[in-house]
Amino acid sequence: MGRWNREKPALCHPSRQRHNGTKCWPCCEEEQYRQWVAKLMKKYGSEPNAFYAALKEQGGKCAICREIPRGKKHREARLMIDHCHELNKFRGLLCRRCNIGLGHFRDSKKLLSAAIKYLALFDIVHRGAPEIMKRVS
Repeated sequence: MGRWNREKPALCHPSRQRHNGTKCWPCCEEEQYRQWVAKLMKKYGSEPNAFYAALKEQGGKCAICREIPRGKKHREARLMIDHCHELNKFRGLLCRRCNIGLGHFRDSKKLLSAAIKYLALFDIVHRGAPEIMKRVS
């Protein structure tokens, strides 16, 4: 695409310059995001509507940490599609940190439970909090 085409106003938002064809950058980005959602949801055996329903149900927050994803980079500021690797099914939406964290624990409840006990043991030893171990056991 020639430079002259980008300098023309976008048809979607005339106050913005064109990015690709006739659309501005935010509209192109939004369309790419919708296509990404549709592709992944199809891969995990769900409709894109399940993604948007989960997004609404979770209030735009991560299903684990309950925070709205923020970040300087584009991928850090969006919720990720989490899926069960065994069944290849959609589970929910996670921030990048929680999604990577689950991946590092290989989606293992046993490993995650061991990590919780490990952190609780530190609290008992260094903070003198015996009631924590009762809640974890």
